Amino acid sequence: MSLQKSLAKVQKWKKDLTPQTKLARRAWCTIGYQHWGSKESKDITDDISKYLLDVTFTDNLSGTVDDVAISLEDRGRLWVGDWYPVKGSLLEVAINTVAWEKLGDEQFTLPIGKFEIDEFEGSSLPDVVKIKGVAIIGSTDLREKKKDKSWKTTTLKAIATEKAKDNKLKLVWDADFDPPLKDASQSAESDLAFLQKLCNDAGFSLKVSTEQLIIFDDYKYENVKPKVIIRRPGGQYQPVQTKEGEQPPLIITRALSYSYKSKTREVYRACHVKYTDKDKKSVIEDTFEDPDRKGHTYLAVLEVNEQVKDKAEAKRLAKKKLREANKEADTMSFSFPGNPLIMASVTVNLEGFGVFDGNYLITKATHTLGANYSTSIDVRRCLNGY
Repeated sequence: MSLQKSLAKVQKWKKDLTPQTKLARRAWCTIGYQHWGSKESKDITDDISKYLLDVTFTDNLSGTVDDVAISLEDRGRLWVGDWYPVKGSLLEVAINTVAWEKLGDEQFTLPIGKFEIDEFEGSSLPDVVKIKGVAIIGSTDLREKKKDKSWKTTTLKAIATEKAKDNKLKLVWDADFDPPLKDASQSAESDLAFLQKLCNDAGFSLKVSTEQLIIFDDYKYENVKPKVIIRRPGGQYQPVQTKEGEQPPLIITRALSYSYKSKTREVYRACHVKYTDKDKKSVIEDTFEDPDRKGHTYLAVLEVNEQVKDKAEAKRLAKKKLREANKEADTMSFSFPGNPLIMASVTVNLEGFGVFDGNYLITKATHTLGANYSTSIDVRRCLNGY
């Protein structure tokens, strides 16, 4: 693979250095290219280095495929000539850093995956082209082939296991509850669209990588101890206390910029689920109230009328619907010097931002590496109790 060859080249170069040599702080990308129809990937890092303007990689929590964009100078019109990248060809990209946080830090490599080239654009003056690719997500059948099938008395995990096997993917199930499904029907839908619909109905998130089908419960991710602390520049903060043997959190204090937003429109203080069983002539209902919005009477109660079999199921549905409505109530965005450890699904704690302090989940992380390396993230506040 091109990435392995590139890393081997770097390691060989480092062995030739004198023992006391300290490498300067540096970040760079290694890029492999596999032409459509070819089975081999070629390391093109050196070939394109003098044309490279920047590489941008976007990692999404769920619902949107990860993507990469490579911007290149093209005064020689190579990219609209002999070097034109055929759509369907593959890019393999990795971010590398050395001595990044402090002098003497070893090289760190983050393979960010394989991407299928799906878009090519250019502009002038100056002559610049941009090659865009989307993450490979299993076979093309997963997202394109329309299917019809129905299931009786099954579960979401059972269907996901079947679909993962059909598409030669490994299922990664990261949820404590497996929603039962009395009836499930796939009608002229791709496997990916069908699974996304089932996950949305269950309040779960879905992400597909080259080899894995990942289904996870946002609530579970939001309730892990934050691995990152972001502090507003210029504040005074208490030292972080960690237990013996515990990995201390990454602390970011050099935010280049940030923004925040809080909304009340279509945000609710509670959810009330009510279902009338006409056969049994009974009413099943339950209400779940957001612990952090009790007494906020200026907010409405979300009313849901869907079939449930008992009060426990009504409570679960109320939590799911309230989460779906409220999860984007408080959001923030940050930009700071690049850090390859910052990815979507990581829980962070914010300090020094007043009413916006607290735990947040990264929903999107964008890494841009050109003359400088920067990382920008979108986060949403973790919900309490649901």
